Amino acid sequence: MQNLDELDKEISDIQDVLLECLEEKETLLRSNELASFVSNPGGQSKFFEQSNKYLRAVFSGNRFGKSTAGVVEDCCWLLGYRPFFPVGHPLRTLGIPKHGVKGLVIAATWDKVRDIFVREGDPAVDDRIGKFFTYLPAHTITARTRNQNSIVSSLEITSEIEGKVRKSLLVFDTVSSFLTKPVGKESSDWDFIHLDEPCPEPLWEAISRGLIDRNGKSWWLMTPITEPWMYYRATEQVIEKPDKYWVYEGDTDENLTLGEEEKENFFGTLTEEAKAARKSGRPLALSRLVIGNFNSKPVAEGGRVIKGTPLGWKNPFTPPDQHMIAVAVDTHPQTPHATLKVSVSPLGEVFIYNERFKKGAINGEKKGDDSICNWLKEAPEFSQMRYLLLEPGAWNEDQTTGRRFVDSFFEAKLDPLKGSKKRSENNILFDDLFGRKDRKVYVLEHCRVFLKEIRQWYFNKDDKAMDKNDHMMENFGRLLAHDDFQYYAPYDPNEVFDIPIMDSLDFGPSQDNTVDYNAI
Repeated sequence: MQNLDELDKEISDIQDVLLECLEEKETLLRSNELASFVSNPGGQSKFFEQSNKYLRAVFSGNRFGKSTAGVVEDCCWLLGYRPFFPVGHPLRTLGIPKHGVKGLVIAATWDKVRDIFVREGDPAVDDRIGKFFTYLPAHTITARTRNQNSIVSSLEITSEIEGKVRKSLLVFDTVSSFLTKPVGKESSDWDFIHLDEPCPEPLWEAISRGLIDRNGKSWWLMTPITEPWMYYRATEQVIEKPDKYWVYEGDTDENLTLGEEEKENFFGTLTEEAKAARKSGRPLALSRLVIGNFNSKPVAEGGRVIKGTPLGWKNPFTPPDQHMIAVAVDTHPQTPHATLKVSVSPLGEVFIYNERFKKGAINGEKKGDDSICNWLKEAPEFSQMRYLLLEPGAWNEDQTTGRRFVDSFFEAKLDPLKGSKKRSENNILFDDLFGRKDRKVYVLEHCRVFLKEIRQWYFNKDDKAMDKNDHMMENFGRLLAHDDFQYYAPYDPNEVFDIPIMDSLDFGPSQDNTVDYNAI
């Protein structure tokens, strides 16, 4: 029978083995953190699905998971693949170069670099370890450098892809460093740039030049408290080149790990403007939008923007023959003239479908001239135009020539009407229209000036709508105030203009008038 000393030794040996197993388990878990990553449904998942884009911009609320998503993507580029997708999955390597990469991560300060990304420690006992040391398998980190404050400033990553050794480099920098010493930010080239915080426009212009030679990509993931230029730039680019740019506004609610009480404790103390930015991802500078009820997402996602050709249309610029057309023109002596076309269907649906924003003549001298009147009269749907509104200033005489802008329209045998000049009242109607669920109002995606203005038109500190970059907004407000987009049949010469005739319209035999604007 064993004596007590031998039994104690066996127990001690077993405890040592258990300890070694636990350490090995921790190491295995540590090395597989990236492989076991699961993205939140919504913005995080879509972020990885858009990996072939030149720029992916996520403007999100606090605790959305933006830093985690950015770091995970950084790690995947450094390793050469996304281990949380199985072999053969199209997203496993989408957008990632086969060769080793050189990446740049920009944070606000070096303290943020340390606390969020590269805080060192034992993952078995420290739950505050930096995200890169959490997600990068430990054996792939083959070198690291530090700055003068002993904070990790770069990492060398070594991986193996298809039997070949792949070396990559990750460099950290900060907005504060740029503000202190702007020179020297243009000397490197990059395969990818990850912005974790808003940055000054000159900083982005300096570092983004480094993406050119390597055909690099970038991702911005941030809560948009400052630097509104980033939101403007990204939303403009995604309209112009949707194949290269992607923008997402993410809400904190997408993070399924947060409790309702935890969110209420924080967001319940904020103003509506701050809450819009810190919870819903709306830039603080835009949190007081004049048309705050406008949802700029595609119709398929519950928004108001139609991509491609609406069902039943000939093309995106030509509505069906039974639609009524209303037009407004905002004339200017110096800046470009703004012309907006709106189509109204017999079912009462409203489509902002075409626009013109350019300098030039109002009425050309011959057919085909590049003028507003020819642009209107030579359009295939011209005969469907019910009315044309001009801004009241078009009736003002030029003191030198004695002419008025409206005279050119009369000479073109058009019969313009004077639009409303009640700017504030029109804006209230405008915002209310997009807030009503019973009104089907849509904007076709190629109306870029309209979309740009409505996304950036906000109240100033005196609670007045900014009097700039609002030409299409003025046009639409006047059209809306004119008759609330009442429908009149284009070809009925007997109807009286101010009498609604919707109930008397005969569409022929019973039919399904359901229009599917999600069919993009």
